Amino acid sequence: MMLGIPPTPNPINDTGNTTQGQPVTIDVRSNDTTSSPATSLTTPTITQQPTNGSVTIDGSGNAIYTPNAGFSGTDTFTYQVCVQTAPTQCKTATVSVSVLGVSASADSATTKKDTPVTISILGNDASTAPANAPLAGVATEVSAPAHGTVVYNADGTATYNPATGFTGIDTFEYQICTVQGPYPQPACATAKVTVVVNSGTTNPGSNNATPVPSLNDWGLLLLSALTIGFAGFFTRKRITE
Repeated sequence: MMLGIPPTPNPINDTGNTTQGQPVTIDVRSNDTTSSPATSLTTPTITQQPTNGSVTIDGSGNAIYTPNAGFSGTDTFTYQVCVQTAPTQCKTATVSVSVLGVSASADSATTKKDTPVTISILGNDASTAPANAPLAGVATEVSAPAHGTVVYNADGTATYNPATGFTGIDTFEYQICTVQGPYPQPACATAKVTVVVNSGTTNPGSNNATPVPSLNDWGLLLLSALTIGFAGFFTRKRITE
C-alpha cells in the first residue's frame, strides 16, 4: 500500500506600506496556497520579529505591524504557516514594510534692515521614499516670526520680510509633508528658520538682496562724476588750442 504524500504550504513573500508612527494591517495569507486545493492553512505565527517595530496576529490571521517611534525606512519580519490537515508541513515567508518619513533640517539666512530675503528652505529636506512619495512643493506655517512676516512661495522657498526698523534675530517654523502616494497618509516634519537682520547698509549674508547706496555713497558718486567731467573738459580745451 502506498502512503499519500501530505500537502505542503506555499507562502509568498509580502509587502506593506505605512507612515512613521502608524500601524498597518497586512493580510499575509491572501497570496498563500497549498499543494492541495482541498486543504487550508493555519493561522500565521511570527517566527522573527522586525528589528525596528513589532508584529502581532489578530483574530482574522492578519499581521499588524507597528513601527518604533521615530523610525522610517524598510523593516522586515518572518511568519510561518502550516497545513491544517498536516500540521508538521510548515513553511515561512518574509514581509517587507516601507515606513514613510520626512527629514527636515534647520535653515538660516542674513539680511539687512527693511530688506526681504528669500530662503530655499526645502533644499535640505527629504522624503525617505522620494520615488513613491516625494515632498509636497510648498511648506506651511507652524509658527510665525515675532518681528516680521513670511510668505511661502510656490517654488518651495520662503520670503521673510522684517518689520520696519527691526534689527536682531528672528525665527519662524514651517512644516513640510509628502504627497500621499501608496501610503495610508502623508508623513510630515517641522524645521526652524533663523534670520539675522543687520543694521548695516551692505548685506553680509548670502542672500540675493541688492544693497541700496547711502547718502555718503551718493556724494562720492556725484564727486567722481564731476571730477571726470572737468577732466574731460580741460582735455578737450587743450586739444583745440
